[in-house]
Amino acid sequence: MKRILIVMPDLKSGGAERSLVNFLTECDEKRYKIDLLLFRKSGDFLKQIPQFVNVIEPDKLTRDLFAMGQKIGLAPKIIKYVGSGVGKICSPCHWDKGRQIRWNAVYRYFIPVLKRKYDVAIAYLEGEATYYVADKVIADKKICWFHSDYSKLKYSTIFDRRVFKKMRWIATISDECVDIMRAKFPTLKEKIIKIENITSERVILKRAEEVADDAYENNDNTLRLLSIGRLVPEKGFDLAVAAAAILKKKGVNFKWNIIGGGPKEKELKLLAREMRVEDSVKFLGIRENPYPYIKQCDIVVQTSRFEGKSIVLDEAKIMKKPIVVTNYSTVHDQIIAGKEGMIVEISSEAIADGIIRMYQNNEERTVIIDFLNQNNYGNSYVVNKYYKVID
Repeated sequence: MKRILIVMPDLKSGGAERSLVNFLTECDEKRYKIDLLLFRKSGDFLKQIPQFVNVIEPDKLTRDLFAMGQKIGLAPKIIKYVGSGVGKICSPCHWDKGRQIRWNAVYRYFIPVLKRKYDVAIAYLEGEATYYVADKVIADKKICWFHSDYSKLKYSTIFDRRVFKKMRWIATISDECVDIMRAKFPTLKEKIIKIENITSERVILKRAEEVADDAYENNDNTLRLLSIGRLVPEKGFDLAVAAAAILKKKGVNFKWNIIGGGPKEKELKLLAREMRVEDSVKFLGIRENPYPYIKQCDIVVQTSRFEGKSIVLDEAKIMKKPIVVTNYSTVHDQIIAGKEGMIVEISSEAIADGIIRMYQNNEERTVIIDFLNQNNYGNSYVVNKYYKVID
């Protein structure tokens, strides 16, 4: 039985985290002995990890360097301060590149190598999880996942090329993302492959039956909207708030729930107050189980500026919900316009117009729902692609 290591920062809400949980749920527990290493042993998805998976933490120094909101010793505090300072000085405007610099200039010289050797080590998220697997894990085979559009992030290809050379496979989640990464790393193109995020229809439909008391009020005259994602600029929730203001101005009676947490939460709540939509737009925070909310909503709205491949859209399709989504670069890998959802331009006006059109045009909405009902969107079979690259 192969010994596998999977590395993640934590298990807070996010598409990569949900995909990982789905993989572990679908994985044959007799096939591998799996250790899941978390820099921070936290997150709502922890309770969904199957019992056969051994959740571990790194050494104390590594835990302290990646700790958030807790007291740490003097030595890691100094290392963390120096590393973050170097990152900010060298890349003051780009956090992604700043983390690369922090790792390459400081962290990798202090973080010790993990003692246990593995047959396969998997970094399931881009950034420091990947750097850790590349530099600090001993394994016969190394694999990393990249869950976003590389061209939209500010990573340095110089740093990543060094890391990616150590990988047997570089997995990303859509055809568009594969093309982008191969263009960025032409000498590594044979290593770059597509493996979609796993969405388990069985798990989603079962968990959708659970109770969520704060989902929506029982009011047939209220349009129930839902968005899910981290509260970060790339998800475009500022556009959602502005679109809500347009809907309110046009007299639409609606409730828009937004599930997720992140650094822009306070700023977005303030924006909702300033635009006088705080009574209609509710930031519900992180929800370990978003599926009852999807079940109860009328339209799933995704306002992203860019994505790799959205697991939320896959989940909405499984639950046969009409979708309004912005026209980011990879959206056509996932949505057939007019059949699986409505694709609109990346602006608050276009988002609001798309919602109104989806709401009021019964014929167009019926065509989309009928098409969704005729197709099966669960893809637990993708677990076989995982087996192939691991074995």
